[in-house]
Amino acid sequence: MPSKTAQVRHTSIYTRLCWECIANVRSIAAAGHISHGRLPRYALRLSTGRSHRNHVRAFHHGGVRRQELETAKDSNPASGVPTDVVLPIRQRLARWQEENGNPMSDLLGLDKAFGVRNVVADTYGEPKEGMSADSDRDNDAEDLPPSLYDQAISEYGGMFLQMGDLVEIESSRAHAPPTICVFVRRLSSQQIQLITMRGKWLAVVESSIRFSVPGFLDKKLVEPIVPYLPDAEVIEEVLGQTHILDPSVPRTITAPVVTALNDFSRQSEEVYRKHASVLDNAHDLLAHPTDLRFGTLDRVTDRLIGKDSSAPRMPAMYAVRKALLTARLAFGIDRRSHRTTGVFQIRSKKQLKYVAKAVQWLREYQEWEISRIMNETSEKTRLGHAKLTIGVRIVQGFVRKAREAIIESRKHRSAKYVDYGAVGPSSERFPINSPEGTIRFKPTVKFTESERVLIRVLEYASVQCIIEHDEPLNSLIPLILRGTGMYSEPPYDVELGKRAIYSFLLEIGVFAPYDDLTLYDVNLLLPNSQHSKPLQQLASTLSQMKASNVDLQDSFADLRKDLNGTVAFAIDDAGAHEIDDAISVSRITGTDSRVWIHVHVANPTAFISRDSTFARMAAHLTETFYSPERTIPLLPSWLTDDMFSLTSGRPCLTVSTLVDEHGNVLDVKIEHGKLGKVVHLDYKQLPAILDLEVNETKEMEPLVIGGDLPASCQRHAPEIPLEHKDDLKLIYKIAQARFALRQQNGGFNYAFSQPSISVHSRANKPGLPDTYPHRAIGIRTEGDPIIAIYPRKFRNPFSDMSCGSDILVTEMMLLAGESFAKWCEQRGIPIMYRTMQSEPGGPSYHEAYAATILPSIEQHGHITIGAGFRFLQQAGKGMMMTTVSPHPNLGLDAYVKATSPLRRYGDMVVHWQVEAALREEALSGHSSLINSKREDYLPYSRSQIEKIIERLHPRERLIATSKQRSVRHWISHWFFRAHYFNEYPLPKTIQVVVLRQAQSLTTTKQANNLAAWIETGVNMKIRPQDADGNLLQFGDIWEAEIDAVVPYYPDTILRPLRLLYREE
Repeated sequence: MPSKTAQVRHTSIYTRLCWECIANVRSIAAAGHISHGRLPRYALRLSTGRSHRNHVRAFHHGGVRRQELETAKDSNPASGVPTDVVLPIRQRLARWQEENGNPMSDLLGLDKAFGVRNVVADTYGEPKEGMSADSDRDNDAEDLPPSLYDQAISEYGGMFLQMGDLVEIESSRAHAPPTICVFVRRLSSQQIQLITMRGKWLAVVESSIRFSVPGFLDKKLVEPIVPYLPDAEVIEEVLGQTHILDPSVPRTITAPVVTALNDFSRQSEEVYRKHASVLDNAHDLLAHPTDLRFGTLDRVTDRLIGKDSSAPRMPAMYAVRKALLTARLAFGIDRRSHRTTGVFQIRSKKQLKYVAKAVQWLREYQEWEISRIMNETSEKTRLGHAKLTIGVRIVQGFVRKAREAIIESRKHRSAKYVDYGAVGPSSERFPINSPEGTIRFKPTVKFTESERVLIRVLEYASVQCIIEHDEPLNSLIPLILRGTGMYSEPPYDVELGKRAIYSFLLEIGVFAPYDDLTLYDVNLLLPNSQHSKPLQQLASTLSQMKASNVDLQDSFADLRKDLNGTVAFAIDDAGAHEIDDAISVSRITGTDSRVWIHVHVANPTAFISRDSTFARMAAHLTETFYSPERTIPLLPSWLTDDMFSLTSGRPCLTVSTLVDEHGNVLDVKIEHGKLGKVVHLDYKQLPAILDLEVNETKEMEPLVIGGDLPASCQRHAPEIPLEHKDDLKLIYKIAQARFALRQQNGGFNYAFSQPSISVHSRANKPGLPDTYPHRAIGIRTEGDPIIAIYPRKFRNPFSDMSCGSDILVTEMMLLAGESFAKWCEQRGIPIMYRTMQSEPGGPSYHEAYAATILPSIEQHGHITIGAGFRFLQQAGKGMMMTTVSPHPNLGLDAYVKATSPLRRYGDMVVHWQVEAALREEALSGHSSLINSKREDYLPYSRSQIEKIIERLHPRERLIATSKQRSVRHWISHWFFRAHYFNEYPLPKTIQVVVLRQAQSLTTTKQANNLAAWIETGVNMKIRPQDADGNLLQFGDIWEAEIDAVVPYYPDTILRPLRLLYREE
């Protein structure tokens, strides 16, 4: 009889086998080659698992693995929000915070970044990341900003790599340590060239860089190597491979680079060895028992090893970074923004506990299944059943319930396209004017607490995508899907990866079939995403307040000017709720060549202090998040609607600009006011009011699937007011002059006519009710939302826009941004000034303009689509700075965003700075701060503004791409239902114009081109080459057909068929 040790060793073997190996074991057992309960030697070799781990001497994997699998002690979740309605709201919030701590400090770390005082000491940093950690779901399909003003809103900053920077690149081998190199130069828009620690060169895609140390080496030490390197990008097959330098290259040339890299690596290893006991237990020291945290590398380093004066700072930080990455599941990063933010997700101890439990149960289940299979196969050889453990029973029970739920689901929804991460539309259809609307929810199966652990791990695999690099866990999760027997026969026999796992969650009723995964993004961290219970509870409390329960005082009531007699025009889309700007004009007696333009901006900052709960929540959200199905406001809706959204009698902060007939700024004033009459207008009313010829195509009928739109959502032309036309015509005249002036200064203007999307389930309210994962009781969703696309025929976005009515609001907002910036510049006030930066070594903005735009105008008489997009690629990146700098793309000497404080937290910060200066000048004398260098009166110092900039840069990109992704989600669902289920009569082929093309040899095989359906303006992805290998180019017009619609990503992918037009 084998010893107990041998039995244990034998048992552990099965847990390391994949299903492919199980099949081999089964065939061997059937042939009678297994006896005495032993597996063949090859199976023993496969089961050792040694290839899964790279043992690096300085980084102790054993401790890290224990850290992953050890279970944390249970801790009670935060208690609910107090419901004692007798107490005033401020006391209720104070009591709740005493009982639950300060969730915003754990989440945001606002003590340094935002100057907030009295936060708890265990804060590590603020969330400021991009798409889901370790996720490829947001591949490269970024849409384009629809207009010039939106471009100014969504400019993204980024750190340019420069010669001599140290960079880290990931290894192509699983779990192999990363490599540090020195950046040499850029080879193309995507490829960069590096020198390694061994003195070899290699080319990689820039997006593979996750860490950098700017200014690591003087570029004079790198420049001598350049003549010996190839200057062309490499083909995809050799990308990432190291290459030996020309043998004739003297070693003295590469020696400084190699020495510096090896010294950095050695110093980092020494730091790790010195602090190994701490770094091996980093997660235990940093993680919250139940809640998600975020931390910057700088602050995590301070927390773990302090200010170690014996080691240089950057090698110490790199040692900490490697320790965190080695811990795998315990920490996460955003792969797109991590290089510039250095932010880590610190996952809760409870989350790792869930994973450890799931791994244990699934391994027990796997072992039991192997034993069952071999015993069923061989009559002669009995191995004996593996023990029916608790884990086996849990998985079996969950698989059984899941199978029942899937069978029931497929009676009502097609599962033909589970490989696309989607199920078909419901067989039930309900009219929108019915009491419950178009959607019904019916409970199906109840899940136990243990089964909910498995559901969460399935979410980690397919929604948060945080375990895709954990090979053992990835190999275990498909056991659940296979166990149901519902994914083994055509057409359901698909690869059991992320898409299929998400389809499984849809079929068992955890998510609704139409749920937008953008809203669950862990980095976006919306209050209802369920990643943070304290955040969710606090948001719920704030949203349920009423203006009558909150005592918000006007801190500038004594300085507020009554604007009775002034008529201001608030121009926005029909149905807009956050009206945060209005425009008026004042003529100067005796002259027609100068006028005052007033932009009245909503003034919440006069009532909300920067360290209030409202401000902290706004700091976390950063912007109002708009998606077709719901809006998540920066400030609570009741606060905006009842107090701040602009209408007659509401408070405002007015920036007044004296301009001449050519649009030149002559003087600027800022003062607090109280609005008189406000006239609300829709953009579509302006052409008639301004007596403009409307050359645009008549508004097209919406493309609707799922039923009829509710009557309240039918778009009708509103009545046009006849009074005040002269004021609007004068404002429009100034807007035209400003447009011409900016263009003369090099400003580049464009506007994309993109369609809008609306989603409905009820007749009385657009959008959808809040959704959340149903982990306790699965739901069957009967019916589907109505989705409407409001098409706008595509036109050249770079065509002349100087005569369109759209420029009225755009130019006035840009004028206000310039005026705010100049007013602050005069007083030396640090705010988030906007500018652009060209890439080091690349063409300047004006050089790029001369090389791309001017030849197009000379040859074609206008800016072609191809020339316009090529210029945008070379023009540089938007940045924020604490000192003023010209913004060449806008054609302005100074610019800041300050006209949307109800929608953007950054605008609130600017207002707090401006208002502090207004108060100081009121106390000490009018304009007394001009040319002053004082900052002692300001709420934010220059260093604090720099901290805010560090957060706003990546957060703006995250929100902009998330909004675009949400629109893509609903467009893909529209096409999914129209194309595969014939809910709308699509043409067989469509004509599209190419808006983005593959720019590198490394991307020509990917579906990363962007195209617009000319007839509707809808953006889609398109294969980068046709069947004959012909590459698509900017501005091409192609006939194309739908190749695939994959809602999971979400993508609608076209196949190019025939070239119809190409720009010369």
